[in-house]
Amino acid sequence: MKSELNLGAVPTKLGRLAPVAAGIAMAMATMAPGTVIAASGSGCFKTANQLFQGCRADVMEERRTGNATCLNVGDGHERRECRAEVRETVAEDNEECFDVRQARWDACELLGEDIYDPDPLTVEALFSPEEVADGTAPQNPYFDLREGQTFVLRTVEFEDGEFEETGGIVVGTVLEADEAVEIEGQYCTTVTEVELQSEEEEDEDEAGEIDFFVTENTNDYFALTEYSDIIYCGETTLAAEDDQPLLLTDDGSFIAGFEGAKAGYLLRNVPPIGTAERTEWALDEAEDIVEYLSDATEPDEEFGGNNTNQVGYSCAGDQCLGTRDTDPLGPDESELKFYKPGVGFVLALDFEDGEFTGEREELLCDFETLGDFYAMGQAACGFSAMEFEEITEDLCEVAPDSFCPDDD
Repeated sequence: MKSELNLGAVPTKLGRLAPVAAGIAMAMATMAPGTVIAASGSGCFKTANQLFQGCRADVMEERRTGNATCLNVGDGHERRECRAEVRETVAEDNEECFDVRQARWDACELLGEDIYDPDPLTVEALFSPEEVADGTAPQNPYFDLREGQTFVLRTVEFEDGEFEETGGIVVGTVLEADEAVEIEGQYCTTVTEVELQSEEEEDEDEAGEIDFFVTENTNDYFALTEYSDIIYCGETTLAAEDDQPLLLTDDGSFIAGFEGAKAGYLLRNVPPIGTAERTEWALDEAEDIVEYLSDATEPDEEFGGNNTNQVGYSCAGDQCLGTRDTDPLGPDESELKFYKPGVGFVLALDFEDGEFTGEREELLCDFETLGDFYAMGQAACGFSAMEFEEITEDLCEVAPDSFCPDDD
């Protein structure tokens, strides 16, 4: 059934798609200007408030450390500048504590949740990695986990009716059953994704040539339930912070069962439209939430319209599932995502403070096997011979177990 929801209207706060659990008492909490009174009776709200207190304590420690550092600056003018910088940083970080708490409160209301338990990975009946890899298990229509499935995404900017490539691409592939990882006593299929960014060579002898550097290397872990729902078991990621190759971070990594983290549902086989649920749960690390907005929609023209890379990737005629993905740790950010049945992810639109940023992540090309990607990827994805050669070399170098072609 086609939903009446308008995906073009993106509120600055999470939509109210689920009622607050009945009986939650309303109470005042320590508040920043502009916030609202939150229901504080549930475990979800209490969790948010505990994390808020921890955040404020961290800021206090940061302030004391910063002031202590400034005390050891000999020059009076520089010492005053140091203290001013500390005050500015502390004010910004305090504001972030309040913003994140409000986003967590909004999430509690959206989810109608008391505590997040049980972990779905521990209670769901799952297909084995072998059944998932060889296609014996019925696949989720929005996310195919058969061995060898390979995809390429690209990032573009849409502004003033024009598309401009940013040079950012992601290449992902589903690994064989032997590469499944045991998490909480269950085996989860591994999907490797490598993010690359292109830049033009500055050397005069190589002017005009395009170079690629790896900005992120991630292993995601997924399980398929007997209902063909996708459970997100965790991820291990290593990324270049602020696009600086020598500054690495593992922010966002989590494994269900480790340090209290729990799995979530990435995508349901039959999405419950008008509801929301947690994709992952690792406090202060991974707290993504998916809202199922419509099972019959397409992106608005004001955001650049449909994916135009290949005819089969278009949502024209309201053919796609539309979701909104949010994370309380990034309270100003959200994504509208579109999934086409039988294809999978085709498009994501990036929003900040409820406004479209112009950034779109699009499915560029996909293949049934990694071998097909190496054999046909250059033409199918529109890369030059030099670009494709460098991309495949980088993939093999950074993730050899996932991307190096089999010589046998």
